[in-house]
Amino acid sequence: MDEQYQAYLLAQIQEYFYKKFDSFMIEKWSGSPLEDPIPVSQREEAYARFYQKVKRAHVANRQTIRRWFGLGTQDEETLTPPNRKSIYKIAFALGLSMEETEEYLQYGISQAGFQVNDYEEFICMYCLENGMSQEKCQKMIDFFEEKCAGKLTVEQQSKTNWLKEQFQIVKEYPEEDFFVWICRHRKYFKGYSLTVLNYYHKLVEKCLVWYREEVKKSLAMELKKVGFYEWLDESRREEELVSQDIQRFVKNRCRSKTNPLSKSCARDIREMTAKVFADRDRLCDLVTGVYSTVPLRFQGRNKRGKMYKELEGEIRKSGQRVRVVQRSDLLILAQYIIYKEAAEQESLEDYEYDAQRVKDKFIHYANGILDSCGMRRVDPEYMLDYLLLSCFDEKEMYLFSEVLEE
Repeated sequence: MDEQYQAYLLAQIQEYFYKKFDSFMIEKWSGSPLEDPIPVSQREEAYARFYQKVKRAHVANRQTIRRWFGLGTQDEETLTPPNRKSIYKIAFALGLSMEETEEYLQYGISQAGFQVNDYEEFICMYCLENGMSQEKCQKMIDFFEEKCAGKLTVEQQSKTNWLKEQFQIVKEYPEEDFFVWICRHRKYFKGYSLTVLNYYHKLVEKCLVWYREEVKKSLAMELKKVGFYEWLDESRREEELVSQDIQRFVKNRCRSKTNPLSKSCARDIREMTAKVFADRDRLCDLVTGVYSTVPLRFQGRNKRGKMYKELEGEIRKSGQRVRVVQRSDLLILAQYIIYKEAAEQESLEDYEYDAQRVKDKFIHYANGILDSCGMRRVDPEYMLDYLLLSCFDEKEMYLFSEVLEE
């Protein structure tokens, strides 16, 4: 990466004011425009107003709520945002409308809006719409789980839009009729959006083609360096790589007393071989490669480390990947695809790289996916979005992983 551009990006990360959950809450609850940097007095004022409204509802303990406002920690830059369930607790405590709750989900914690495919969230929607309490909502969820969830046979079809349409009807139903309806249609409540999951899998499949090709080239170079092709029978040197041959070669060379492979070299070759020849359904290799997880050296105590720690928290959420695919999952994969498509075009003789055109293409592509998935659109006022857009510099393109590694 160009050193000047690297320095510019680092300065932006350190100095620019990015939207996070604390700024979202302070803007809503302080009663005054956000200052930059946000003074402790404004944080305290916003916290006091919010806590006064929710303290009897037990949405979280006091220390946790203070951290939502960037208070009560040694490092105010390190933010601990609430999870989805906590957002629903906040919504019930404040008597928020569905639209207001969705704003907390999409713009507060940068997640998808209501997941209508999740029976818990579908019931929450009904209760919020009808002004019910959190306790009532939990009783309804417990009742559904007792009477219906045990008999759940999931229908693997995308019913997101249909469920949204049906909710506009059933939200007017009396409680008993609502329960009859939701139990009758329990097979559609998978706990995750098949629309989102399908987008994720399509993105992964697209990336997988390029990713494997890159690993295959790296593997071939490494094998050439250690004499694999000379070891092969001469008649087979022009053939495609075969996993068993590579494994046998590594095993023999590791046992060799005269010219053994180093442990690190053998490990690298085995890892690359596993990725090249693995079943296409094994997605973890792709995710590891594309995400190129944030280097540990950025986890220091300096400001740069704080920013990268925040980013790491946003993109390392794979534990919930089946239940809720994260917005960051989709965005990082989308950036990889636009990068590779532009890189392929660059190899053509008449192609001239146009940063704004490629950036616009990424925004259009990503927003189309995010809109379909009920997620916030690309917004450079959020750090992850800003860095993804910064991958398309005026002079050169970068992968998201390259930006993090510099």
